[in-house]
Amino acid sequence: MIETTAVTDNVIGLHPREAVSPRDKWKLIYLLHVSKWWSMAFGQWTDAEGTRYVLAQRWNGEEGEKGNPISRGYATWFVLPDETYPLYIESRFIPDDKREKIRTLLLLTGQKK
Repeated sequence: MIETTAVTDNVIGLHPREAVSPRDKWKLIYLLHVSKWWSMAFGQWTDAEGTRYVLAQRWNGEEGEKGNPISRGYATWFVLPDETYPLYIESRFIPDDKREKIRTLLLLTGQKK
């Protein structure tokens, strides 16, 4: 189940819950922030290094568009670099009721609160 938080209903392009590719690498867990133009998510990413929790973003696009990024015609997410997670963990884009769980899963438990 994808949990949606802080979602607006005024997304113009592709709704971010529909960006599920590549299915063998990406698993959407929470939509953290959804606005007219861009969205932020918490999910799992699998690559050669294994499976890990990540923060990701995407542009929702204009009406009738798939937004950005896309790969092979499918809407995807841009996985943010781990080094940027401390910049986001206390931001308004991480809902208060999810913050501590996400902080723990992203291995940011030693970070200043």
